[in-house]
Amino acid sequence: MKADIVHVRLSELSTVTRVVPPWETPILRAVHGDPAVSVVGETRLDREPPDPTDEYQRLANHYSDRERGIAPVAQVYGEHSTGVARLAAAIERGCVSEPAQKASRSASPSAK
Repeated sequence: MKADIVHVRLSELSTVTRVVPPWETPILRAVHGDPAVSVVGETRLDREPPDPTDEYQRLANHYSDRERGIAPVAQVYGEHSTGVARLAAAIERGCVSEPAQKASRSASPSAK
C-alpha cells in the first residue's frame, strides 16, 4: 500500500513529519490548511488496505472537531454512502501490487 510522507506545520515553531495513506493527505489539508501540509516523499507500507466503511469511521473519529460541525472526512469525500464510495475509490488508487517496504522515519535516502 502506498503512503505519503508529509510535513505538517502546526505553528511557526512546530512541524511534524507523518507517514499517512494517500487518501488521508487531503484530510490533513482540510484540517490544517493546504499551505501547512507538504508531501515530501512516498513509501510503501506492508499492510492490507482497510475496509472503506471502517476507514471512514476511523478518519471521522480521529479528525473530529465539534466546532466545525462536519467532519473533515465528510468535507473531503462527502457524507454517508457517497463519502464511503469516494473513499473506497481513493483507497483503491492507494493500493499497489509491488512488494512492500517498511516506512522509515527519514524522508531522504540514507547515504552510503
